Amino acid sequence: MVIPAGLPSTQQLILAEKLANGRMTMKEILTVRFSQLEGTGPGLS
Repeated sequence: MVIPAGLPSTQQLILAEKLANGRMTMKEILTVRFSQLEGTGPGLS
């Protein structure tokens, strides 16, 4: 799973993987900045 994590101004894109033995690993991939969606188009509320 790839997820953005952190505060709005300092987010990291993180790769989270579950290994065969049940353990989780997380690796920071790169710095990102996601913005909040705006509008009321199809699929948005």
